[in-house]
Amino acid sequence: MSIFGDINSTDHFDKAILETLQVWLPTYLAEHERQSGRAVRSYERPADFVVAEDHAKWTENRVPCVMVVGGDISDMRVMPDGYAGWYDYEVGAYVAAGGDDAEQAAKRMAKAYMAAIRSVLVQRPSLGGIATATVPVSESSGLDEDNRSVAIRIGSFRSLVHGLGLPGGGPVSPDPPDDPDDPHPDWPVVGDTSVTFNAEPIDG
Repeated sequence: MSIFGDINSTDHFDKAILETLQVWLPTYLAEHERQSGRAVRSYERPADFVVAEDHAKWTENRVPCVMVVGGDISDMRVMPDGYAGWYDYEVGAYVAAGGDDAEQAAKRMAKAYMAAIRSVLVQRPSLGGIATATVPVSESSGLDEDNRSVAIRIGSFRSLVHGLGLPGGGPVSPDPPDDPDDPHPDWPVVGDTSVTFNAEPIDG
């Protein structure tokens, strides 16, 4: 373990959220289909997973698309492993449908996507080990006014993320190293030690 502890930026958290969804969302979409009595793969599987600064970055080039939009960290507190805080972010599902009733079909698919996304994040709250809790906050829907066969559903979430600073960590020396690019050694590993006690009678 680094003597500095984890030094995480919000980019680390966005990447962890995206990777969790990439791994698990197809499984949860399939389960939603089973519970809804729908045919296997009646909902097209994700074509793209992206991290963006805002939802306006989305284009119709690759749908269905799952987009993570990062936000702010608040309510920081000291935990046994250092500082943690609540990370607020959004996940958008952008889907398209065809047929005679494309608008309603797209809306149904967007709702199914968000139900699966919500379940993934609630049931896989660690996001690969960087968080200890994830809670859903709100959801909203929308349509692309230029193409009403495209539906959008956006969910807001909060995760209690760690690695925001380790009190007492870092180099012991009061002066910085001569070469800041020279890596510092990790904390030493404590080995196991066996101790044997021999009971002996006490005279008297």
